[in-house]
Amino acid sequence: MMKLKGTLQKDGRWWIIACPALDAMTQGSSRRGALEMMVDWVRTALDKPDFPVEIVAGKGLTFEMLVLDPGPVLGLIVQRQRGASGMTLEQLASKLHLKSRSTAKHYERGSNAISVARLIEILDATGAELEINVKRLA
Repeated sequence: MMKLKGTLQKDGRWWIIACPALDAMTQGSSRRGALEMMVDWVRTALDKPDFPVEIVAGKGLTFEMLVLDPGPVLGLIVQRQRGASGMTLEQLASKLHLKSRSTAKHYERGSNAISVARLIEILDATGAELEINVKRLA
C-alpha cells in the first residue's frame, strides 16, 4: 500500500485540495466534495474509472490518499513531476543514463516497476522536492 499526503484549504465558498506528489489540485463545494474530486482526478489521470483509491481526511486541513496498487500511481508521479520540471522524455532518459526514452515512458505508464532507488533518481533528475516515507507493512 502507498500513502500520499495532501492539504485542504477553504477559499471563499470552495474547498481547494492539493496533492504535491501528483502535482494535482482540484476543488469542491464542500470538504467532502473536494476529497471526492481528488479521487476522481486520480482515476481520470490514470484513465481507470474503477481504480481502487481512498482518501481519508486527516487532522486539521490534511488528507491521506491510500493506494493498494502503487505501480500506476508511481508512474503518474513520474509523469507529473517530469512535466512540472519542463523536461522531455528524452531529457529524463539522458539524465537517468537510459539508452532510449521508451524506458522512461514505461516508468510513466506504470508498466515498468520502479524501485525506491530509481524513484529517488527520477525525482532528483526532475528537481522535485517531495518527502517520501517508505515503510514495510506487516
